[in-house]
Amino acid sequence: MDFKLGNCETEYKKDPKIKKHDIQELLKWVKEQPDMPKVKEYVLIKCYQVCDYNFEKAKRLTKFLCHFKNKGPKLFVFSGRNYGPPKFDTFFDLIYCFVVPRTTPEGYRILYIGLKNFDSLKYEFKIRVAITIKTLHMVIMEQGVCPGYIMISDSHGTACGHSRAASLSIIRKILYFYHLHVYSDVNDLYKDVSKDYIPKDLGGNLAYTRNELNELTRAIMDIFSDAEVEKLQTKILKAENKSE
Repeated sequence: MDFKLGNCETEYKKDPKIKKHDIQELLKWVKEQPDMPKVKEYVLIKCYQVCDYNFEKAKRLTKFLCHFKNKGPKLFVFSGRNYGPPKFDTFFDLIYCFVVPRTTPEGYRILYIGLKNFDSLKYEFKIRVAITIKTLHMVIMEQGVCPGYIMISDSHGTACGHSRAASLSIIRKILYFYHLHVYSDVNDLYKDVSKDYIPKDLGGNLAYTRNELNELTRAIMDIFSDAEVEKLQTKILKAENKSE
């Protein structure tokens, strides 16, 4: 399954705050930077939007992303149809990683990450980060940009062994993008994130489970056929319709 960049003209029409003149100026600025690679127009549109349409902030974010990608290339590896090495496929047996197929009233998308298998000996932090990046990449490329993301990182099942597998250098880079809120009780989470965006196996109101959404993400990311992806999508849509 091939994944393509979204259409720039569609993004301009969808969000009138995105000024084509500013994006062209960003493209010109990128070309003038000797230490930066070529950056696609669509990527600059995303940077511009998530920076609240601020030209200077978009420049800083674009530069940071390019440097981050150069310093951690293994986290950004995409290999055509497979969309990553075979190890990624097996890692979906160990973790949950998916974007909830429903946006908040503000237009935010919700990313859920959690442990599926609690065995810390099988856990690899770098692979988890790479899968997260690839999952977000697929959603953005297919559905376009959005005002922001809410990431729910479920720590249930986490032990000291999982912490030892973490990379402090990667964590420091990742924290550049996040504003953290720690909840000791799931009911506190519901004050900020409605149950309407939580899978049913966690007590939420969504009509599908973490495993169903995880398998859909795995199918899109790996070498599953289009027919298998459509079958999973149909199953989720039927469950969604029943809940309405």
